[in-house]
Amino acid sequence: MTGNLSLLRNIENIIPCTVGFADGGKTLSLSKGSLTISSKLTLHNVLYVKDLNCTLISVSKLLKQTGGVAMFTDTLCVLQDRFTRTLIGAGEERDGVYYFKDVMAARIHRADAAMDSALWHQRLGHPSFSVLSSLPLFSGSSRPACSGPCDVCFRLSRLERCFQTVLIKPLNVFHLFIAMYGVHTEFHLSTGAVYFLTIVDDFSRAVWTYLLLEKSEVSKVLKNFMAFTESKMVRSDNGTEFMCLSSFFREKGIVHQTSCVATPQQNGRVERKHRHILNVGISVI
Repeated sequence: MTGNLSLLRNIENIIPCTVGFADGGKTLSLSKGSLTISSKLTLHNVLYVKDLNCTLISVSKLLKQTGGVAMFTDTLCVLQDRFTRTLIGAGEERDGVYYFKDVMAARIHRADAAMDSALWHQRLGHPSFSVLSSLPLFSGSSRPACSGPCDVCFRLSRLERCFQTVLIKPLNVFHLFIAMYGVHTEFHLSTGAVYFLTIVDDFSRAVWTYLLLEKSEVSKVLKNFMAFTESKMVRSDNGTEFMCLSSFFREKGIVHQTSCVATPQQNGRVERKHRHILNVGISVI
């Protein structure tokens, strides 16, 4: 309901209905209409209450009309599409009330101050703005300003974690390596490489990336890497590029751990790093 008649369209008269306020007072509403909150969101059957000096949105009515999903914390609220998880709107808490705002409106309002930081936020693979502030590009007075909710970051942070965090951790470097390879044929480097192998040390989080011309190079590169580090344990998926090295691992006394079929969550650390490298590479190209 709203007290500003100019915000409503398709206004029509209704049977007088009683509206109660938090202080116990009551008034009547004589008309209703449609209220456009953003380019993606229009509410219908919004009551016009003459004695109301603001616009109040019922969460239950909002979710029923949009079919969306709402998430609340102590500082903000977020409205998403139920299926695509697209960010529809967001709000911030002030004095016990959540003030709703259109995502696009928030971005346009801060376009001049935050355009550069938002652009580099996407180019560098969506790091946090605290990481951006440490870059020489934003040193001094040109500190990056938060440009509002990032749709990509929010959807990625909402990925479901199907497995509990493993409490067993390696005690030193080179004890456990997690490896995986990937391909992106749409972008060819000057070297002609279309594959790349990512290796992560589970203790130090150090990362090694090797560019490959063919998948058959995985075994050769991995053998050379094992000779360099003398690792005790390797974890990977069930790809043939890794499984063909079973005899090599046995000869070197290296334990080879494999994830369950179709469960990349078990190698979540290297999966996330691998995806980050790919996203940054595509952004730079």
